[in-house]
Amino acid sequence: MLINYYQWWTHPIWSDPKIGGPERKQFSSSFWTGRFFTLAKEPFIQPHLRWFKEASESGYNPDIIHYCFLLGRHTLMLRDAHIINQVLSARGNEFPKRQPVVKYILGTGLVALEGGEDWKRHRRIVQPCFQIQNLKESLSQAVPPVVKSLIECWKRAGDTSEIDISVHLSHCTLDILGITAFAHEFKAMDSIQKWSREVNERSDNHDDAEEKMVIDPVSDPLMKALSSLFNSLFRSVALSFFGLSRFDVTANRCIAALNTAADDIIDKARKRTATGESDVSQSENKEALKKNPNSLLETMIDAMDGETNKRKRLNQEELRDELKTFLIAGHETTSTWCTWCCFVLCRYPSIQQKVYDDIMKHSSSTNQTDPIPLETIDKMSYFNAFLNEVLRFHPPVGMFFRENDKDHTFNGITIPTNTRIAITPCLLHRNPTYWNTHDPEEFYPERWLGEEFPATTTHAFIPFSSGPRNCIGHMFAKFEAKMIMVELIRCFQFYLSPSQRDTEFTLKQGATTKPNPHVMVCVRPRV
Repeated sequence: MLINYYQWWTHPIWSDPKIGGPERKQFSSSFWTGRFFTLAKEPFIQPHLRWFKEASESGYNPDIIHYCFLLGRHTLMLRDAHIINQVLSARGNEFPKRQPVVKYILGTGLVALEGGEDWKRHRRIVQPCFQIQNLKESLSQAVPPVVKSLIECWKRAGDTSEIDISVHLSHCTLDILGITAFAHEFKAMDSIQKWSREVNERSDNHDDAEEKMVIDPVSDPLMKALSSLFNSLFRSVALSFFGLSRFDVTANRCIAALNTAADDIIDKARKRTATGESDVSQSENKEALKKNPNSLLETMIDAMDGETNKRKRLNQEELRDELKTFLIAGHETTSTWCTWCCFVLCRYPSIQQKVYDDIMKHSSSTNQTDPIPLETIDKMSYFNAFLNEVLRFHPPVGMFFRENDKDHTFNGITIPTNTRIAITPCLLHRNPTYWNTHDPEEFYPERWLGEEFPATTTHAFIPFSSGPRNCIGHMFAKFEAKMIMVELIRCFQFYLSPSQRDTEFTLKQGATTKPNPHVMVCVRPRV
């Protein structure tokens, strides 16, 4: 603690005349709490927006601010695209990712590994599993039956039923991920089907028709353990921050259950790989599981590192950690992206109509009950522009961090040793320095329809990060989101629930950045 206090007191960033922020004057914040309570109390990004504005008005660099976190942790937040690109593109372990809480929960998967040779080996082994053609084939088998089930549930519930869109889409993408990534059924859509049946039954009873139905949590052991773990996350984060994770009995029990469930899925995948058989006789998605090429997990089990003499595979523990990483990153990222898509459709009816017209223009010659193939979806210019604009305006990943183990100087700005670097895509994506051809604070899909990139640099658009540590599954997320949203928009017209017509939505940061409160929508089947 004394070392931390000394480093906070003597940190050279205090005297940098170019960097503004709430810590412009030395010791303007407490060593113990820094700006923690401000960040915890206000909606996500609001304090940072205010600090950037104040720094710019006071003559400081408008794209870098400095603030302190708990125990004097100096943090620099960047929205300078060129500095961000240099940080994210750095080779080796120059700017490591140190995420003790993520590592505590997920183990040493690609997201939690700091860098160096271990990370490089994992990346080399896992990267070939995400070949474009394999992803397209796998998703083309898995997405249609799950989305069809979701569409049927919404139609059964009726056009006046309130849908918690985030929960519904999370269950949908979880089942898709289970089929494509693990050859495993989470049966998350069972909860949505139960919800639709109960809503339909209650609609006949006018006394209970207005009562909101609660969706049951997913009963799969892996998801139950993960849910229990997240319920105690605040305590786990606090104990982890002080290096006391070993005393977190509840979290340790949940992690043990999580690891056991993950090992069970891996063992079944090994058996399927060895025998070519799996028990899908009782599966609602048995056709998708049978037709599906090897799942990502099965491919990883056989994958080897081609750059080593021993051609090492991932061991059981490493496979388990990658499974947990894909589970959290895989379905939450896509479901959050689709949630924001539905929110925007509700907010801008004219844009919703343009997107629908573009979909029908390219799919009118096909049977309206058949899924639209990816090759056709890729031709829908306005629909794809709409998806890109949602990513720009509401990127699913709100913030990520890097560490600075030695001094670095970028564009005359020195980032001293022992500084945490914060990068926030949603601030970068709205920076008028780069998005100056049209108001960056306006949702405007047309900005993506020109032949040139809509920003002055491609480095200003990083919804899936960039550089060697960009999201390995970003193409998986893009294909999946396209296939989900194109079918939902073709079948339904979206509008906000009457109970939320005057609601002011803010951002809430968790594993991903979602609307706060949850968006409740109603859907009307299109004729």
